[in-house]
Amino acid sequence: MQLQVSSRISILVRVQRLLYGGSTVFFGGFMLANVVSYGYQMLVSRMLSPAEYGVIITLTSIFDVLAVLLRAAQSWVVEAVATPEGHSPRHPGAVFGIAMRTLAPIGGIIFAASWLGSAWIAGFLHLGTPTPVILLGAFVFSSFITSIALGLAMGLDRLGLASLAIVSESTVRLMVGLALVGLGLGASGAMAGFAIGNFAGFLIALVILWPVLAIRRSSAPPVGKTAGLDRVAPLALVTNIGLMAIVSVDQLVVKHFFSEEVAGNYAMAFLLGRIIAMSTIALGWVIFTRSATMASDSPRRRWVFIKGLLATGLVAVTMSSGYLTIPGELVQLLGGSQYNTANAYVRLMGIEMTLFAFTYVQVFYHLAIKNASVVWPLLIASLLEIALFMQFHATIAQIQTILIAVLGGLLLWVSSLSWRHFHSFDQPN
Repeated sequence: MQLQVSSRISILVRVQRLLYGGSTVFFGGFMLANVVSYGYQMLVSRMLSPAEYGVIITLTSIFDVLAVLLRAAQSWVVEAVATPEGHSPRHPGAVFGIAMRTLAPIGGIIFAASWLGSAWIAGFLHLGTPTPVILLGAFVFSSFITSIALGLAMGLDRLGLASLAIVSESTVRLMVGLALVGLGLGASGAMAGFAIGNFAGFLIALVILWPVLAIRRSSAPPVGKTAGLDRVAPLALVTNIGLMAIVSVDQLVVKHFFSEEVAGNYAMAFLLGRIIAMSTIALGWVIFTRSATMASDSPRRRWVFIKGLLATGLVAVTMSSGYLTIPGELVQLLGGSQYNTANAYVRLMGIEMTLFAFTYVQVFYHLAIKNASVVWPLLIASLLEIALFMQFHATIAQIQTILIAVLGGLLLWVSSLSWRHFHSFDQPN
């Protein structure tokens, strides 16, 4: 009887850890933020015309490519705080200071460049006004400083705080952005909502972490991995460039080569694809954060990887099945009847993003274990994709077929790397 009671208690403890563990809370927060974000996108798509909505999706797809810099920075912050030196009370504050001095100027330079080049970018993408491009620069700058706060929280294993900041960011974006669009500011108002939401998430995380960060004032900063960006940062940078360029450039190509109406309808299908992509990014960051804080020979790394793949398969396959079977209904739900041609693009978009999902999660695992062999195929694939887009862009189906072929080849390559990695793990020394 006592053994049965102990067994039941043990099961309850395991369930509690599963439901309330840091990884679960972080992933849950990320997914909740995604729900709020896509609610924002859905409402904005109904308030604006397809042409105006195409502007928002095109600019945020540019952000997805630029965001490789901040994800690389966030990777470094997580790694730097999670090192053995991170147990020193002074270490998080030192990391914060170095990160701010390094990344805030980079964000400022990108903001200035977007301002100076806004007229040319607006002309190339047929936007009509440069204002949304300038606000894109503000969005990128705010994302840089927000990535620092999130990286600190993740590296300190305060994943609940990271979740709070992410959810706050998307909630403020929803409230402010919709208000500005309602006031008649159109795409510019929607883009302003992105930047303001980011600033809100940064401030919330900073206020909560400040007692930890302020310790640094009374002591000299420690030496070690905080002396500068280590090799994790450039590895993460190059990896993210390849990944995000592959799944973002197609929207830019469509906006440049096709009419505003076609680009706006493609943007709706692109948004549906992003639902899979953003869910995958959440899983990728959970895997990266957990794997980065484990010993290099820890057998738990394999279990983290397997759970990530299973969760990815559940999310991606379930969603893409809906995209294949009821594309028209999903478009109606998300954007309404004005996007009446978007359903023609949704089926292939589901296949694209499912391939991306399995590729992304595996790539981020290899990034966590510092496997540099994953980098060059990504860069080659992204350059090949751009070259093919420039040559073959007569129809939307042609563009989507190119993307599926590139992602399919990448998935095969990355899966072979994963198989070799775990196979070598099993070999006797």
